[in-house]
Order: sequence, then C-alpha cells, then structure tokens
Amino acid sequence: MRDFLKTCRSVLSRRLVLLIFLNWLFFGSMVAGAFLGNAEVVPNLNPYSVGILKGTAASPWLFLDIFLVNLGVSGLLLLTLSGFVFFVLPPIVLSLRALVWGALLNGLSTPLLWLTFPVLILEGEGYVLMGLSGITLGLSWVKPQWLFKEEVHDREWDVKLALEESLRVHVLAIALLAVAAAIETIIIMFFV
Repeated sequence: MRDFLKTCRSVLSRRLVLLIFLNWLFFGSMVAGAFLGNAEVVPNLNPYSVGILKGTAASPWLFLDIFLVNLGVSGLLLLTLSGFVFFVLPPIVLSLRALVWGALLNGLSTPLLWLTFPVLILEGEGYVLMGLSGITLGLSWVKPQWLFKEEVHDREWDVKLALEESLRVHVLAIALLAVAAAIETIIIMFFV
C-alpha cells in the first residue's frame, strides 16, 4: 500500500504544473459562477431542490446514487473518456461544471453553504484528478513528447504508460469522490 501511494505521489508530482492549472481553472470558474449567480445572470436555484436527488433523500441507495453518477457520468465519461478522445475537452468540461456549481451556490443558505463546502472541495478535486487523467491519456497518443520529454517510445508504449498513470490517479479520485458522496448523503438526509 505504501509503495502504491508513493507511485501515486510521483505521478502527481510529474504532472504538478497541469494539476495546478486545472485546480485554478476549476475553482476559479466556480468563483466566477458564483459572481454570475449573484449578478442574477442565471436564476438562483437550490441544488438540493432540483435534479435527480429530489425525492431520494430517504432512499437507502442515496450514497450509491450520488457516488456512481459522480464517478461514472461526471468523472469517467465526461472527463476521462472525453480527454482520451480529445485532450482539450476536460478543461472545458471542468470549467463549465464549475460555473454551474458556482451559480447554484447562490441558492443555498449560508449554513447549508458551509455544510456543503467540504463536498465542493473533495468532489471538485476528484473531478480535477479525473480531468488530469483524461488529458494525460489524450496527449499520450496525440503529442506524447509533451508528456514523456526525456523518453522516446512508440505511441503504443506511451499510451500504456499514460494508462498506468491514469489508474493510479483514478484510485485517488475514486477515494475523494466516495468521501464527498458520503458527506453529501449525510447533508441531504439530515439537513435538507
């Protein structure tokens, strides 16, 4: 386990500049979305009163609903697989998602906003890691020299290396999304 975490850390340290950029993009877009929502460019909505979670607060499957949608649709489909197809898509998806989240924050009361803050940070960082993975996978077959500057391989080898990196990053992202889903489940069941 300790060796696995060391390899995860080394992967993140190799991609640190990209990771910092994606964090700035995501959380900066969330702040911009909050300003847009405050300026009433978009309608104020309570994110817990709309969407697929409405009516499922009493469901024993709420945690799984939240976790699987966040992981499958938002993480794997929209960020990782889209990045593998075209490496520019994850930053676009991340910024659009964050703008919407920021706009939705205006519909929350201040105590509920403070309660959801850990969810925003953990889930957002999980999405950033999934986006990082998607960009890495996409670059591995389009421009591998941007990823592996010191090494010269063929594209198949570069895609294999990027896939190994991606799996390590996904383990961290899945852990963050699971903790975020657990906190969100508690918030919905007891405070909404």
